[in-house]
Amino acid sequence: MFPTPPRPVAAMAFLLILLPAPAGAQVDYRNLDDDRPTRVTDAFPIERFAFELSVPYRATFEGGKSDHAFSPHLEYGIARNLMVGVGADFALGGRIGEESQGSVSALWNPLRETPSLPGFGVTVSVRGPGFSRANLLVGALATRSFGRTRVHGNVVARLASPGATSGSESRWWAGLAIDQTLLRTSTLLVADLIAEETESGRTIGWIGEVGLRKQISPTLVFHAGVGQGLGGSARGTRLNLGLSHAFGVRRLMGRVS
Repeated sequence: MFPTPPRPVAAMAFLLILLPAPAGAQVDYRNLDDDRPTRVTDAFPIERFAFELSVPYRATFEGGKSDHAFSPHLEYGIARNLMVGVGADFALGGRIGEESQGSVSALWNPLRETPSLPGFGVTVSVRGPGFSRANLLVGALATRSFGRTRVHGNVVARLASPGATSGSESRWWAGLAIDQTLLRTSTLLVADLIAEETESGRTIGWIGEVGLRKQISPTLVFHAGVGQGLGGSARGTRLNLGLSHAFGVRRLMGRVS
């Protein structure tokens, strides 16, 4: 069972869905990021020369214990079809054992989506509490559109350094997601199913997630998601809430060809 979110949070999310789209709204709400709102992402980077700052809060509940984290992340469209990012997970206290860590990442989209082929992306990131304990993660992404509906597939593997941490980190995970665009309210609804293997468990864990992204101004997006362990080595519940702010787009739009 999912834990019941605080009433003010649930009410805010419900009202945001019902609000009409802001005048001149962009399409940033269709940009699926890691854990913003679910783990499965689309295969496309942000626009060239654009920045996106995300400030999500995450809570994990398992066996009567909980962890809480604040995870700011900044991404930049450094070139056509290529973005880079830096981020951090600041542990805010809890009893499951997660610790603060930083990350650097890149997403390259070598093949754009065409009428006959899905879009493909490659992602590389280094993540850990310190350089000597960092993990290298590599992944392949795919996105296929069918009108307002899109299907996404992700496969990510972790290549650990000798001193890297393990714990609940996935050795590998694969996910399939479907999303639906609600144009009138500038809202994206998404659901996914993930299979993963962790260092702490020999069996495959299954996780289900649902979430939404809602454009509340031309440059500001609200996102919320919930995930639940469905069996195997995956247990517990994960909630996340946050905002993403795109900037630099208008000033540099004339430079984008």
